Amino acid sequence: MEYFDRYISNTTVGSGNQSWFAPENPQEIITAVVFFKLTVQGKFNYSLLYSNTVDTTYADGTHSRCNRVCDEWQLHSLRLAVCDAIDPAACKDWKICTFDGKADKTVHPGELFATDPVELDGKTYLAVEIIFSGKMLPHHPESIVSGLVKKGEVWEESTLFPYPSMIGVERKVKTRIGFWGDSITQGIGTEKDSYTHWNAVCAEKLGNEYSYWNLGIGYARGRDAATLGSWFFKAMQVDVLVLTFGVNDLYHDKDLEALKTNLQILVKEAKARGIKVIQQTVPPFDYEGEVDTNWRAVNSFVKEVLATQCDLFFDNVPILGMEAPKENRSRYGGHPNAMGCKLWGEALAEAMKDILE
Repeated sequence: MEYFDRYISNTTVGSGNQSWFAPENPQEIITAVVFFKLTVQGKFNYSLLYSNTVDTTYADGTHSRCNRVCDEWQLHSLRLAVCDAIDPAACKDWKICTFDGKADKTVHPGELFATDPVELDGKTYLAVEIIFSGKMLPHHPESIVSGLVKKGEVWEESTLFPYPSMIGVERKVKTRIGFWGDSITQGIGTEKDSYTHWNAVCAEKLGNEYSYWNLGIGYARGRDAATLGSWFFKAMQVDVLVLTFGVNDLYHDKDLEALKTNLQILVKEAKARGIKVIQQTVPPFDYEGEVDTNWRAVNSFVKEVLATQCDLFFDNVPILGMEAPKENRSRYGGHPNAMGCKLWGEALAEAMKDILE
């Protein structure tokens, strides 16, 4: 897809398609706005990438599973504004996005599409206003950034609208870095709109010579990633990929050998495409019983086997876990808080310097 030859991510928000929703009235025209903190401010061409496929299995999978193709829906309008506050009233000078020159678009099942370029002089936040209708659309119920839907003349907090998969900006960087994992990678555990999750900290430490794409999504499994679907396709568009999967596989699938196989598939497929891979251990999550036994086993596999196949191995357990033999217990919460993420992100950034160009 030519999009990735031109655009890189300009936020550390994790905003893939976690699930889908069905409006009560498919004919209702809905207006929503969501705010993204920009990694680099300044004047650039922007293009937003959208996907009409669910990336991951949500919760136990009874409502939605990975690679679920959403139905056709109507995108009536999309416009962007830059602002210094998370508030629709703070947004001025809106710019309308077009799609092949048209201001509206019929989104087809499973479609991956992008807006035409729009020049913006970025401030702290990018506001994305979308007006849409349809009967089945992708969304991100566990989003940790501010999203609002308009009810009459009042804005109400909501996640029931399609999120962009990437806030693309036309900017030259040395290396495109991707962080691929579950809710821990997404940033759940840190305060909403705080940008204190571990990969945001890592990005800030490494600086603006690189770009950062957060591909973390709540409830995600390594199994989902290893299906090589649309989520996998997006993850393969970077130069360096940081892999942090396993918690949800341990709790939901409980198949140790399948988890090992899926982790190995991800490393193999990324390396085959010339991507440098940083493999992390599966983080502590207050494991007990069989889950704890499997966690220790998979991390032994990561250290002894996967680490030899990757460009860098990083062990987050000494940072996040308690002292042995209770290293399975999380020091900063299973979803690490800001303090845990700060220590983790800063240590990872230091370790990554040797393999970055």
